[in-house]
Amino acid sequence: MIKHPRFSSLLVTDDEGREYWQKTELDIDRHIVFRPDPVDVGFTDEEAVNDYIADLTVSHPLCTDKPLWEVHVLSAHKCVVLRVHHALGDGISLMSLILTLFRKRDDPMETPTIEPLTSSIGKRRKLGIMENALKLLKTIWFTLIYVCSYGAWTVGQRRKDGGQRRRRGGDVAEKTCHR
Repeated sequence: MIKHPRFSSLLVTDDEGREYWQKTELDIDRHIVFRPDPVDVGFTDEEAVNDYIADLTVSHPLCTDKPLWEVHVLSAHKCVVLRVHHALGDGISLMSLILTLFRKRDDPMETPTIEPLTSSIGKRRKLGIMENALKLLKTIWFTLIYVCSYGAWTVGQRRKDGGQRRRRGGDVAEKTCHR
C-alpha cells in the first residue's frame, strides 16, 4: 500500500488554486495509531468501535501536512480501522487495493475475491402488452402533471415580482426586453 504513489504524496494547492499530488517522505509513525486499551468501557466491542469511528469522522479530520490516510489498531477490540480520504480513490479502487494486502488462509499465495451480487435483471418477469401500455400511460400522466405544476410555479414567481427580476445582490432591476 505504501508503494502506491498517492499513499506517499501530499495534496498541495498552488497559487492559482489548482490541486496536485506532491511526493513526500513518509513517516510511518504518524500514520499508525496503536490503542492497546479499550476505547470505551461498558460497551460491547462492536458498539465501542462504532463509537470510535464516529468520533474519528466528526471530531478529528485528517491532517493535511501528511498523506491522507491512517491505520488505527484497536488491539483490545481485535480490530483494525483503515482511515482513507476519498481523494486517494473511490470505494471500488480502495477495496481492490485492500484485497491485495490479504491472503486466503487455506492458500497463502492466493488473494481473496468478492463474489458478484446476483443481478435482479435476470429475475424480472416479462410484462404483457396491457401492463406495458399502463406503464406508458402512467409515465405520460406524471410528466404532464410535472410540466403543468412547473409552469404554474413559474407564472406565480413572475406575478410575485410584479414583472421585475432580482439581481444577485438583492436589488430589484426593471425587466428589459431586447428585440
